[in-house]
Amino acid sequence: MRATTVSPFDRPGSSGAVAPVTALDGRARPAVALTFPAARDAGRQRLVTLLRRLAQLRPEVGAAGLDDHDLLDPAVIGALAGRTTRPPGARPTRHDQHERDHHERDPHQGAGRIRLAASPIELVAASRTDGWPLLDDPGADVDWEATTATARALRTDLGRALDVVHRTQLGLHRAVEGSTRLVVTYTGDGPGSFAALAAHGALFWNCRPGDGLPYAIEELAHQGGHVLLTTLLFGREDEPFRVPADTAFAPSEPVTAAVEDRTVLVLLHAVFTEALMAASLWAALDDPLLTAIERHEVRGRLELVLRRFRHDLVDLLDADVLGPWGLALAARCREVFELTVGGWARHAEPCDLSGQPYAFCRRTFLDRNPAPPADHPQNRAHCVPAVAIT
Repeated sequence: MRATTVSPFDRPGSSGAVAPVTALDGRARPAVALTFPAARDAGRQRLVTLLRRLAQLRPEVGAAGLDDHDLLDPAVIGALAGRTTRPPGARPTRHDQHERDHHERDPHQGAGRIRLAASPIELVAASRTDGWPLLDDPGADVDWEATTATARALRTDLGRALDVVHRTQLGLHRAVEGSTRLVVTYTGDGPGSFAALAAHGALFWNCRPGDGLPYAIEELAHQGGHVLLTTLLFGREDEPFRVPADTAFAPSEPVTAAVEDRTVLVLLHAVFTEALMAASLWAALDDPLLTAIERHEVRGRLELVLRRFRHDLVDLLDADVLGPWGLALAARCREVFELTVGGWARHAEPCDLSGQPYAFCRRTFLDRNPAPPADHPQNRAHCVPAVAIT
């Protein structure tokens, strides 16, 4: 990898010098700057400027008078982007009244948003009438009947996951809460969990029976990381690269068909979110409030993430498409990978990950790894200091 000390993120007030973060047991964790609060705020302001222009061009949405906070609601962004979801407070139309009448007869209408204690993030089950990206596609294959119960089923574990990330990765916790407004849950054989610019600020989670705390920790870092990087790069997506951000990229050794047909920007998103997932899952292993079976699942998820992380990181660095900014960001992601592999993966008892799809399958993992290993330091995080995201 080519060394570089130049990065647009390294401006005064952007990331600055980062001191080690103290772990739960008092040891210092090496800290890697990946959240960039000043750059995130600048990206958010560019997005607000665009949304205000759209609000003027589409007065029928009723968003022109909203403040910045309400304007950044994913439903408002969806309405301004041309989705069918209408923002709260918008003047109703005849079409809206027809939709409400239909909702009253529709047993699969989603319930209202659930507010989580001590967090600005809200939780809601998707509805077939919401018009969320991908979920309203004819081939989405969402199980709407089962979807109605997913939000309330995940409520406790999402709250616990936010607490774990707050205790173990405070910088990432602040960044995710600063960029994310809503978690939308659904279930079915359709799209996997995702984030989309057409509903920016929302995390879409495909929840299946048994998905709990480990799932929520991984998805907060994964889909929350997508929203974070989209905010950082909004309006300047080409800047990390020496080529256009939409340049097609073919992986040298595709893990599954899910990683084919990606652009260089998508590949950078993969490496960035994998760094956040690796750091979050590794840190969670050392949290005393996880049960033995939860820690067992976190280990499996971490090992699978590291396998994908290695492929994507090698591909990104070998592609020779990064400019100074991208190289600096990739260097920080590589540091997370090397710290996690050197500090945990080389010492932990390996898992049987045969049969795993691209996204972790809890049922497959527990079928092949039914019992947690002995709960000793090599299977947890504290054999050496873990990495902290700041």
